Amino acid sequence: MRISRPRLLELVRIALLIAAAWTFLGFFFLSQQHAVAQARGEPEDIYERTIDTTAAMIVWALATPFVIWLADCLPIAPPHAIRNTTAMIVIGLAFAATRSAIDAAGRHLDPERFRIVVAAALHIDFLFFLGVAAVANYGRIRRKSDEQRRREAQAEANLAEARLRRLRGDLQPHFLFNTLNDVAALARFDGAAAAVAIAQLADLLERSAEAERPHVRLSEELDFIRRYLELEKLRFGTRLQSRIEVDDPALLTASIPPLLLQPLVENSIVHGIRKLADGGTVTVRASRSGDELRFEVRDTGPGCDPATPFAHGHIGVANTKARLDYLYGDAPWLRYHRDGAEFVAELRIPVQAWA
Repeated sequence: MRISRPRLLELVRIALLIAAAWTFLGFFFLSQQHAVAQARGEPEDIYERTIDTTAAMIVWALATPFVIWLADCLPIAPPHAIRNTTAMIVIGLAFAATRSAIDAAGRHLDPERFRIVVAAALHIDFLFFLGVAAVANYGRIRRKSDEQRRREAQAEANLAEARLRRLRGDLQPHFLFNTLNDVAALARFDGAAAAVAIAQLADLLERSAEAERPHVRLSEELDFIRRYLELEKLRFGTRLQSRIEVDDPALLTASIPPLLLQPLVENSIVHGIRKLADGGTVTVRASRSGDELRFEVRDTGPGCDPATPFAHGHIGVANTKARLDYLYGDAPWLRYHRDGAEFVAELRIPVQAWA
């Protein structure tokens, strides 16, 4: 069976970790035994002790994958936690006893000394076995926990994306319904202009279909706004004046959610300019403030209470606020206020470069 490159790299990483861990323990035990011998004033054979400790660490390094495999086969987790714990203890004792007996047998000891050495080594070998098994179980629990969190995060992301798609889906029919009403009103007194409006509406609908993309360049969004304003001017004529201002041309490559500004512009026209006999001006302004993109949609209409655009029935603005909350968290990303003779929708979003 051929092993994939990622799996091979993972196995090499695990092998290096095992080798490093037992090398560290070998040095630790050697230094401890040396310190104890010096403290007691006992003679010691550094060479023999190094050979014995190195051999023991090599054996345990080779045995570690087997213990890890056993721990995976007998996980200490419901519903068989007690059964598997008992089995691991029994196997661990048998493994430690065998390991200690083999080690003692190589020293050619008499029976009494043999039993003493086996009993002494049994404790440390059993402790090693339990330590490796515990680390393996911890790693399994950690992987399971990480996988659970990943699944939960993915589920939340899928839910948020589904909600965003629904919000975008709500926005397009709302935009279409209002624009068709404008075209119908225009057709009553100017059929030629209505025909032009229908062609422009078709172009806008084709562009609005791009709202399925999670982000568009600011230049694309502002081009959509410009075309939408041109369509509205067919109905309002000279009563509707407009300006689109960008403080820094570099901002045109910034990435923003699609159809973010259109509901705010529509709200300015429907609830602002339309109420004025002589019409007025809608200004769309884009700038940067620190780590945020700042948009202002200004109109010279009569304005209203700043909370009114978020009230029930104002689908476009309420929808925009919901999208902002889903994308960037619950914060005052959108607010309305009056600035002298202008009613202002101020929108802020984090700066995000176009990928």
